[in-house]
Order: sequence, then C-alpha cells, then structure tokens
Amino acid sequence: MADDHMVQLTQQGYDELVAELEELTQVKIPAAINRVALARSQGDLRENSEYHAAREELAMLEGKRDELDSILQHAQIIAKSNGDIVSLGSEVEVEINGNGGRHVFTIVGEWEANPREKRIS
Repeated sequence: MADDHMVQLTQQGYDELVAELEELTQVKIPAAINRVALARSQGDLRENSEYHAAREELAMLEGKRDELDSILQHAQIIAKSNGDIVSLGSEVEVEINGNGGRHVFTIVGEWEANPREKRIS
C-alpha cells in the first residue's frame, strides 16, 4: 500500500479491524508461536511437516497483522452523510424488479465490503 493512499472506513469498519488486529496480536500469533516451538521440539526439522505447517501459519498471521496495521495507519474515518447524498456510511434501499422486494445496503469502503452482509463498496 502506498504511503499516501488513504483507506476510507466507516467507524464500524475501523472498530472491526482494530478488534481483528488485537485478536491476531494477543491470541492467534502467540498460539502460532507456541505451535512452532512445540513442533520444533519434536525432532528433525527437515522431515517435520507439523513444524513447516506451523511456520507457514505463523508467517500468514504475521502478514495479516502487518496488512491490518498498515490499513489502520492510513485510515480515514468517514461519517455518515445527511440528506439525499449517498456516500460511505449511507444506507441505500434498493427495489428488486419483478418481485417487489426491497433490500437495504450500506455503502462502505473497499476493506469493509461484504455482499452477504449487504455491505457494498
């Protein structure tokens, strides 16, 4: 991510990323470090598949931690707009053609998008 690239987030999205980062640093990474240490103690590392799997998991978690840290450092929290302007944080009601159904979507930044939760970027 470029240093000058701001990441737009809603307050909820920012809070969720902070919680995910805390879980990574306080729970998941320490557990992965323990798994590596345990696997290392089981003998020959060249043929120890548990050790290699544990190292890969630790590397993946550390990469995710670094990515989240970078996102949060470049975060710009966008407040909901009032009135008829659609922007980050806005809820938009969409009518589905043909069946008369309606769905409400929340407009969010790219890092918060989740179509299953009706959160679109």
